Amino acid sequence: MKEIALVTGGSGNIGRAICKALARRGYCVAIHYCGSYHRAEALKDEIIQGGGDAFVTQADVTNEQEIEAMFELVCANGDLCVLVNNAGGDAGRYSGLSVPLSVCQQVMALNYEGPVRCMQLAVPQMVRLGKGFIINILSQAAVYGGVELSHYAAAKAALGSFSIGMAKELIALNIRLNNVSPGVVDTEYLSPEKRDEFARILPAGRCAKTSEIADVVCWLASDSSSYVAGATLPVSGAR
Repeated sequence: MKEIALVTGGSGNIGRAICKALARRGYCVAIHYCGSYHRAEALKDEIIQGGGDAFVTQADVTNEQEIEAMFELVCANGDLCVLVNNAGGDAGRYSGLSVPLSVCQQVMALNYEGPVRCMQLAVPQMVRLGKGFIINILSQAAVYGGVELSHYAAAKAALGSFSIGMAKELIALNIRLNNVSPGVVDTEYLSPEKRDEFARILPAGRCAKTSEIADVVCWLASDSSSYVAGATLPVSGAR
C-alpha cells in the first residue's frame, strides 16, 4: 500500500510547498482544499508530471462530517503515515475590544477544533500502520500576539497547548507529534511595500521562504528527527 501524507490547506502557499516537498520524499500526497479546486488540481498535475504521486480531497475542516468523509477517502487510497494540519486563517483583523464572538468561534473552529478532529481520526490509522507523524502548523502570533489578530493568535495557541499533551500520549504508540511555528512568510499576499518593511525590521533581513517551512516539516516527518516529539519549532529568523 502507498504511504500517504495528508496536507490540509494543501492548495495554499505554505501548503503547496509542503505537498511538493513530501512528494519528492516519496509520499503519495493527499492535497486537501476547501474552495480552491483549480489550484489543488494544478498542484496535483504538477506533482505527477514531476514523477510523484498525488490526489485531491475536498472538505470544510470546520465541519465534522466533511472531515470524516475526507479521511474515508484518504484511507481508501493507502496507508496514512503523515498528517500535516496546515489549513487555517484569521477571518480578518479586529481590535480585541470589538472582535465579534462569531468570528472568534469561526477562527477557533478552523485553527483548533478542525485540526484536533483530524488528529483523532488519523491516529487509529497510524496505530494500525505501526508508525506515524503529525505536524501542526502554528504561528509565532501565538507567542507574541498580533496587531488586531488576538483571536487568531489565541486559536493557534490553543492548538499548540493541546499538542503538548497529545504528543505525550502518542509517543508510546510510535507516533510523533510536533508543531512548526512560522514567523512572517513571503507569499503572494505580501505587497512589495510590506516585503521591504519586513526586510528592514526582521533580524534575518528577510521573510521566510515557503520552502523553508516545508523543509522543517519534512525533517519532522522522517527518522532523522526520531527523538523529537512534543516540540514547537519556530521558523522565524530569530524574530
